[in-house]
Amino acid sequence: MRIMVFNKGVAAVFLVDVGRLGDVEDLLEKVRGLGAGCEVQIFNPEMVVDWTHLEAAYVAAVLSINSGAAKSRSLGYEFLCRLAATTQVSKAIETVGVRPGSGVVGVIVLGEDVEAVSSKARKILEGLGAAEAELRPSWEKTEKIARAHSIQDMQLERIQAPNKMDAARLAIIQKISSSLL
Repeated sequence: MRIMVFNKGVAAVFLVDVGRLGDVEDLLEKVRGLGAGCEVQIFNPEMVVDWTHLEAAYVAAVLSINSGAAKSRSLGYEFLCRLAATTQVSKAIETVGVRPGSGVVGVIVLGEDVEAVSSKARKILEGLGAAEAELRPSWEKTEKIARAHSIQDMQLERIQAPNKMDAARLAIIQKISSSLL
């Protein structure tokens, strides 16, 4: 589990192995019930490059909400939008949303108090009765995410980075940042 603190907000993010997910709405209702008092959202970790990608999306969501530029009214939905580098909630859900049959699900718990957010995140993890999963970066996954963001190989070649995977991560983060404009 990662705790992110930015501005006056706190986020706890973790991945959980749910086996084979049935109904997405049931899972969302369950995690929101367990996390009552905090805002809770789920996402597809197969559309996340690494922790830096998640952190960039969280910071961009907070900035968007605080500036009044957000298209959505909740930080959870704004997080999904930034993670997908879009301003449309429906497109964000299409891009980074959880699907039936998913094995691993990302959970983000949002609030303003570190202890409360951490406590609710632990309660959700325990309540799901599932093991916490690892976020595993790979070039194959990063390439799929870059394509979903319409990032071309030609763009990656222009980015000064130690390798193509780092270049893709930077391009995705830039896309998240520019979606604030």
